[in-house]
Amino acid sequence: LLERAIGPDRASPPGDVAEVVALCGHLPLAIQLVGNRLRHRRAWTSAVLARRLAARNRRLAEIRAADREITAAFDLSYRGLGPRARRGFRRLGLHLGADFALHGAAAITGEHPADADRLIEELLDHHLLTEPTEGRYRFHGLVRDYARQRAAGEDSESVRRDAVWCQLDHAVSAALLADRLLQAHGRDLGRDVPPPDPAPFTTAAEADAWMTAEYHNLLAAVEYADSVGALRHMALLAHALAGYLDAGGHWDRADVLHRRAVEAWRELGDAAGEAQALLDLGGVRFRTGQYGEALDHARASLEIYRSLGDARGKADALDHRGLILWQRSRYRDALASSRDALAIRRSLGDRRGEARVLDHIAIFLEFVGRYQEAADSRSAALEIYASIDDPLGLLMSLNNQGDLMLRLGRVDAARGYYEDASRVMPEMGRQHEAIWRNNMARIHLHTGQYDEALTGFRYALLTYRQIGDKRNEIETLIEIGATYFRMGQHGEALIHFEQALAFSRRISEVFEQTKALRRIGEVLLADERLADADEAFREGLKLADVTGEPYERAKVQEGLGRLHLRKGSRYNARRWWRQALRFFERAGMRPESETVRDLLDAL
Repeated sequence: LLERAIGPDRASPPGDVAEVVALCGHLPLAIQLVGNRLRHRRAWTSAVLARRLAARNRRLAEIRAADREITAAFDLSYRGLGPRARRGFRRLGLHLGADFALHGAAAITGEHPADADRLIEELLDHHLLTEPTEGRYRFHGLVRDYARQRAAGEDSESVRRDAVWCQLDHAVSAALLADRLLQAHGRDLGRDVPPPDPAPFTTAAEADAWMTAEYHNLLAAVEYADSVGALRHMALLAHALAGYLDAGGHWDRADVLHRRAVEAWRELGDAAGEAQALLDLGGVRFRTGQYGEALDHARASLEIYRSLGDARGKADALDHRGLILWQRSRYRDALASSRDALAIRRSLGDRRGEARVLDHIAIFLEFVGRYQEAADSRSAALEIYASIDDPLGLLMSLNNQGDLMLRLGRVDAARGYYEDASRVMPEMGRQHEAIWRNNMARIHLHTGQYDEALTGFRYALLTYRQIGDKRNEIETLIEIGATYFRMGQHGEALIHFEQALAFSRRISEVFEQTKALRRIGEVLLADERLADADEAFREGLKLADVTGEPYERAKVQEGLGRLHLRKGSRYNARRWWRQALRFFERAGMRPESETVRDLLDAL
């Protein structure tokens, strides 16, 4: 249609034609009009026309310059509406997002949802709205431009501003409610913000669906609030989105929002808001491997909460600090920080917070080799999560308990925990699904199903790279290398281990460096590159001494024993293996203990 309107002597690239047609919303009348305009302007190309149409608030003007017929068509539909529907049409044209649902329409029009529903039906009947998916509505771009022009011509600036502020208030109120239902955390910066009445959702599942559908609208609301100086609205929205952004791995976006929220709370002089925003920002830095900055944010938040006498805030900051110290291989410091948090949680009767800290303490106990205590701590966390009906907390804790069982060689028990995790929350966010897929791939690795293991690891690796989860990316590179090593493909294994080592050095992740060096040593030893293997093992042993993580130290000692036996030194082989065996037996690690005993018996 566009090419016929332009004329046969005016060839245009297909991409430019497609862009013009899209900017006309595929409306035949609009396409015909802009095509006629281009036909009579020999100096223009379709690219020029597309650029003019794409300019902000210019589409109707460009089309009207060719012919008033399209505006006349909109006028005809608009005049067919009653006064109340015309007012609603103008208000909906001011909506900040690309589409909206019933409650969002009610907020910006100032109508009760039942009345807003009737308004929407009338606009649908007059072809001024579309319903691309059930319950969600949008304007065609040209119709929206027309609605905004009508609003500018018929409503005062204050009326238009008040309508958008009503939408903004609704977005903050609904987002905070969704966050409370989804995260079920004790903190709520918006505790003085009343929930929307009526609420668009009542359950966690409905809140998750609402957050997904409204995500881009909420981002638009954040941007608008920031642009007009509505700092508290902007900062509250950033906090309300924190859990959703984290679960979905949207860490680049979260970093920008939380940095701006910290600044906003400071400008407002709200210390409690600043402390929570620092924790939200620290959580993003923690996820993306920026541990030094994450620790700085946690310390700053803790100092603010101490100055405010906010016990719950102190517990949040102490627990978060424990996680960062763990990632920095300071396991005993992590334990001390989280035990302080646990005491506060229990004094407050905060069961959900108690379960969360118990799960974290279990992780730290595992990294100092106290496996039975770790299992007991996590079992206590699992009991609490089950009793308070927290599926997300239960999912993470079940995955962690599976990891511990796998470390202890109890593969069937680990599989059971992972399968329970998938039943607790069949619909997971991207990061949690990647973790679960990675865990099941580790089961396949242990049971010799190498192709299935590689499929799962590659899926997880791609997700981790997309969302910026650096530590898990390193872990998965090592798992892929271990799979190739089991398959006898030593070259592929070495490539993945070396990538993991380089990456862990870049982010100063000492524990992962230790693991990667130990794995590199095993490959080099298998390939008879004894001097290189010796160098890798000894560097790994030095780092293991720094972190104090006993399992990797014992595995390096096992590797050094094999190396010395290959060199012909039975005495040194026995010395290294006895050191490794002492830890494996004390920790109750049966498969590793049996392997090293067999090696000693063979001497």
